Amino acid sequence: MLTPKDFRPCTLLGAVNMEIRNYDLGRSWYDKAIERGYSERAMDDELRSIFMRAEKSRQDEMGEYLLKIDPVRYSWAKKKQASAKKKSKGSGNAPKG
Repeated sequence: MLTPKDFRPCTLLGAVNMEIRNYDLGRSWYDKAIERGYSERAMDDELRSIFMRAEKSRQDEMGEYLLKIDPVRYSWAKKKQASAKKKSKGSGNAPKG
């Protein structure tokens, strides 16, 4: 049964919107979930999970969004982007012969 303090529908809509690149809308749903009792830590864990499952181009885009919101809180997104760039520079650059 849905109650006014049930944050689960809000987290679901937040996650779906983050996954389809509607970041502002996703964030607003997470804010509503927090108003209903969802913890910020749980939200951050869920955002990180969404980020880690995403393909590279989506990670870059979502990482940029999160880092604009709070570069300290979401510093893990920057570290992930940096390590991915190092890997891409180190592979596939040699000429094939």
